[in-house]
Amino acid sequence: MAKMKKDSLTGDLLSWQPAKITKEFKERDIRAQNIGAKYAKAIALTLNECELTRDEIAMGMSDYLGEKFGKNMLDAYAAETRHTHMIPLTRLEALIHVTGDLRLISLLATQFKNIVVDAVYSHLIKATMYGEKIAEMETELKTHNRKFNAIATQRGIEL
Repeated sequence: MAKMKKDSLTGDLLSWQPAKITKEFKERDIRAQNIGAKYAKAIALTLNECELTRDEIAMGMSDYLGEKFGKNMLDAYAAETRHTHMIPLTRLEALIHVTGDLRLISLLATQFKNIVVDAVYSHLIKATMYGEKIAEMETELKTHNRKFNAIATQRGIEL
């Protein structure tokens, strides 16, 4: 019996995955002894995965901040062993601006059981919330109409 050719035009329906709406580090990649080491690992991953060199990132951060900033400070922020060199918020913002890596924001948000999503999804989230509220209000409306009809029938009021 001849073997059938694999259909290369039809996608595998079972392999479909929903769009990823958040950008996050894999937990195993940033596992560390303490929060400072966790951020250092995250910064190191951001720097290593960025197409720019550390010197280019430092120059971009200098331009963004309007202050002199060097590669050696980036190296210190990315070193788990240099726990006294925590990145200030303004420099973290500059690092995110230059690298475009929003996972650094997500790391902070997840510490407070929140997520960071692209603004494009905000209307979808709000629409879902309004839809849930409308459904709740429709249920209440039906309940009150049913109660009114029952009371009106008992009193002999024609509807």
